[in-house]
Amino acid sequence: MKKLVAILMSVVLLLASFAFCVSAETEDPVLKFKEDGSFRIMQISDTHYTDQYNVIRPIGITLIEAMLDKYQPDLVVFTGDNIKGYFDLATPRTVIEAIDQLVSPVADREIPFAVIFGNHDYQSMVPEKQQMVFYNQYPTCLAETGYGYMTRHGNYNLTIKNSAGTKDIFNLWFADSGTEDISGNDAGIKEAQIKWYKKTSDAIAANNAGNPLPSLWFQHIPVKETLKLMTEVPEGTEGAKKDSNTGKYYVLNEGVEGTLHTIPSYGVKDAGIYDAWVAQGDVIGAFFGHDHTNDYQGITEDGILLAATKTAGFWSRNEGSRSGVRVIDLNENDITNVETKSVLFTDVYDGDFTYPKAEYDLDERVEDFFYHIILEIRMIVKSFKYYVSFLF
Repeated sequence: MKKLVAILMSVVLLLASFAFCVSAETEDPVLKFKEDGSFRIMQISDTHYTDQYNVIRPIGITLIEAMLDKYQPDLVVFTGDNIKGYFDLATPRTVIEAIDQLVSPVADREIPFAVIFGNHDYQSMVPEKQQMVFYNQYPTCLAETGYGYMTRHGNYNLTIKNSAGTKDIFNLWFADSGTEDISGNDAGIKEAQIKWYKKTSDAIAANNAGNPLPSLWFQHIPVKETLKLMTEVPEGTEGAKKDSNTGKYYVLNEGVEGTLHTIPSYGVKDAGIYDAWVAQGDVIGAFFGHDHTNDYQGITEDGILLAATKTAGFWSRNEGSRSGVRVIDLNENDITNVETKSVLFTDVYDGDFTYPKAEYDLDERVEDFFYHIILEIRMIVKSFKYYVSFLF
């Protein structure tokens, strides 16, 4: 009985600590182009940390470290499904452990980083807003809760200064594309988020002599307009992939780089963010995760670069060992020219790609049983709130 009480108290204390923890007051790093005019971003997506065995796969950390050391990014962007929240044992304790191990290679190298959420981050019993609080405990974290709408958190922007540090000359957008709707379809950007984007974009332009500030956009779930990089073909065409939403088949357009292993699981509930980019005239490139095995990149007829990024994880749809990251290079002397490439872990690491399994001990299993009860209650409330959001 005493053991049971102790476990229950640990649950309460852990949740309480999450509810009231406050970020340390530290000065945020300033993003600016280097003296040679360059600025490099590394996109890390779909790591899916925390699993049913409560073990952080060390190979994933090893490979992220290898990428960081080889490419020396000025900013790292985690673009969602950072944790594997859909397993029953994705508890506050395992979420904390997972985020810490995922972020530490970046934070230990004092590299600034940004974070957005994916559909699976939603499925943890730790709310996204509270996850953001934990990310912000790291001094180099630049992520913000930002503009929030219903269950959406993490809509914000970061500017990059010129090499002299005197003026903002580039902008980065980060948006929460949500999770599946009640029918199981992928969500997308809401109308309220588009209004926030337009208002903020206008304010940024006003501070730039009325001119749109060149920008990149990051969100987890792709926009439907990624189909602009593809051509509809008859069923049976070599290399053709089926769009499960429409039943149509597509191949990549000539000149589009990278691979298409599956039609993008685009947001069917998207309110038109792509059209907003075109209208505002600031977004010159948009980067997505979500589909794990895709890494195509191409420019639409509207002049916007659209790019998919592979999973950086090793336990969910990764073609064996073909996981990787995306590197994005900017230069202040050619500010609208975006150079990007997908890099596989096999390109930088020739070690063993296997990983160990681990077992829970009895105390951990009992403790997580009570976490699971709390999880079920929270998910019922959270699901109701989320589905109501589709009515507005």
